[in-house]
Amino acid sequence: NLRHGGARSRVIMAPQQQAKKVSMDSAHKPFSSRAFGEHADPRLIIAYGAYLAARHHLDSALDRPGGCTLLSGPPGSGKTTIIREHAAWIGRDIPVAVIDGTGLSPRQLVDDMLAQFGVKHLNSTDEKLLGLLGRFLAEMTAKGRTPVLCVDNFERTTSSTRTLLNWLAALEEHSRYSLRLVIAGTTDFSALLREHSLRNLAQRRPTTWSMNPLDAQEAFLYLRTKWIA
Repeated sequence: NLRHGGARSRVIMAPQQQAKKVSMDSAHKPFSSRAFGEHADPRLIIAYGAYLAARHHLDSALDRPGGCTLLSGPPGSGKTTIIREHAAWIGRDIPVAVIDGTGLSPRQLVDDMLAQFGVKHLNSTDEKLLGLLGRFLAEMTAKGRTPVLCVDNFERTTSSTRTLLNWLAALEEHSRYSLRLVIAGTTDFSALLREHSLRNLAQRRPTTWSMNPLDAQEAFLYLRTKWIA
């Protein structure tokens, strides 16, 4: 048993075997949000091989000086699930924000970051909110608790939001980056990082990790375990 954000979670280990890859995207679309029953435990984690490898990568990448990683993979490969579960785990000790980048505006990004970091703020000007966010990041970094921002569906963000993320990527406190970053999406990040608007992000030399769809054996174990849990 593990605790996620103060709540106890069960972790079930699943063996990884070589098998034909299948996409969970087409498989999960017909299901409702309560596909496994009204009493299904949402805290249940099926720790198959690819899940454990991705979690290990996130841990090591965020501990690097650059503190930045790019997680890519097709729809249904588990990126969002792994990001949220990892954020819940590390969020016990450090401030973490997980944000969907789809159509995200710069103001929404700042508001969501402050809210998830637990920073109380009034409806104020963009300049004041950015100042408040910058001071919070610097204070946490000075205490050795550098916050983490996870942005999912990065390829769906607006150009103005990418410009803001580029600005955030350059913030430092005592020669240390004051915001660690997990960027996830289905796109080819190498092309995105060549954009001038993301030069600060590229300068952090982010690590990369590619997620694949569950193979047939992993999909079977995942679904079977969910049904009987």
